Amino acid sequence: MDSWTKLIVLPSDQPAISIKEQLTQWLVPRRIRGNFRMERRILLNGTYQPTSTILKPGDTLTMTWLPHDFEVATSNYVTDDSQPVDVLFENDDLMVVNKIKGVKTHPNSPGEVGTMMNFAQAYL
Repeated sequence: MDSWTKLIVLPSDQPAISIKEQLTQWLVPRRIRGNFRMERRILLNGTYQPTSTILKPGDTLTMTWLPHDFEVATSNYVTDDSQPVDVLFENDDLMVVNKIKGVKTHPNSPGEVGTMMNFAQAYL
């Protein structure tokens, strides 16, 4: 993957908040918000604008994601295909699974297996 671009047309009830505030509401991590700003990879209506720019209804935000946006020092989940993953919904942006009762959500130590994150890693 060289890059991934997500284009979002803001709704008619878009509040008058800054690009930075909108990204925060969308739970885009601070590190990635910084990458977007420093590398000018977030466009408002086709051009780069400071993240303090106030959004309006119908504006178009275009975010270009790069592989290094997803690299973190502790993202080494071990693949574990010992359990099937019950996928309730999946699209290009999101996967929702039915978590197995009694199974941990994520590993708490390096190399740990048997968690939903390990099973999802195997599924993906």
